[in-house]
Amino acid sequence: MEAITTYLNHMFQGLPATPELQRARAELGQMAEDRYHELIAEGVSENEAVGRVISQFGNLEELADELGIRAELDRVHEDGLRLDEQQAGRFVSVRQRAAHLIGGGVLVALLGVAALVLLTPDDATETYLFRPDHANVFTAVGFGIMFVCFAIAVGMFVFAGVSLSRFEAAERGVDVPLSARQDYGRMREAETGRFALQLAIGIGVILLGLAAVPIVDILTGENEAAAHITVTVLLVLAGVGVYLLVLAGMRRTTLGMLAQEGEYDPARREREQKSNRVLELIAGPYWMLMVVIYMAWSFIGNSWGTSWIVWPIGGVLFGLIAVTTQSVQAARERDEGKR
Repeated sequence: MEAITTYLNHMFQGLPATPELQRARAELGQMAEDRYHELIAEGVSENEAVGRVISQFGNLEELADELGIRAELDRVHEDGLRLDEQQAGRFVSVRQRAAHLIGGGVLVALLGVAALVLLTPDDATETYLFRPDHANVFTAVGFGIMFVCFAIAVGMFVFAGVSLSRFEAAERGVDVPLSARQDYGRMREAETGRFALQLAIGIGVILLGLAAVPIVDILTGENEAAAHITVTVLLVLAGVGVYLLVLAGMRRTTLGMLAQEGEYDPARREREQKSNRVLELIAGPYWMLMVVIYMAWSFIGNSWGTSWIVWPIGGVLFGLIAVTTQSVQAARERDEGKR
């Protein structure tokens, strides 16, 4: 029964403690307990009974109509996530763990590719790194390591996704008590220097790996054996850099959610939503016009080799339109505020 209780706690975690949701939690708990005892009475083992109960009840979205809480869940999804101080602490912990899993998954996957590159010989590396008669063995080992790393990385991504899904409504905003919001705001401000340092280190590590490739080519005269090692180092450094960037970015985003600052400032989000609605109206006709220009240029001028330039130019122009739209919207709101 403890596993079922934990399952129910996770199901309702992050939801406000409204009377309707508390009633639904108690009702669902009673239903789960009754079903569990029925299965035990039928001779089912405890572990199997727990598994059947959990699989039978599924998730809260599927049970919302039966429990009469569809309106409550819709309201939560519209308003975002409401957390007390203890739940906010768990929210930070879950997202921090997910950041380690996502960044670590990328690193593990790149380590697998690096192992394949290092252990797959060619004509040059057979001479410098491997015995020719063992070439196929090393290649097979490289593929084995890579697929094991991919399996581990996928598992890490899936686990991170499941953990974050419990707080999916957070993307629409997080509401915490004012004192906690101020604490997280001060924490975000205090960690600005560390955030910038992590970004600089992460980007620097990736650039260091990229710089190693031409440098080694120049120094070794494009030696293929050295190139294998250099690409391996590049992949490892890229993985480390991405890991640091994911950690820094998710930490900053988490604190911004709780402090309602940066991109999660309600006023800013409202401005962006208005700008996005304007851009949605512009985007359809704009890109249709780009297609017409591309097709006309290509067919009439028989310029398929050069007409592709329409797309990067169109992308840059659309970016300028987006920036201009946001600036006009912000200026309009400032003018309205002065009146």
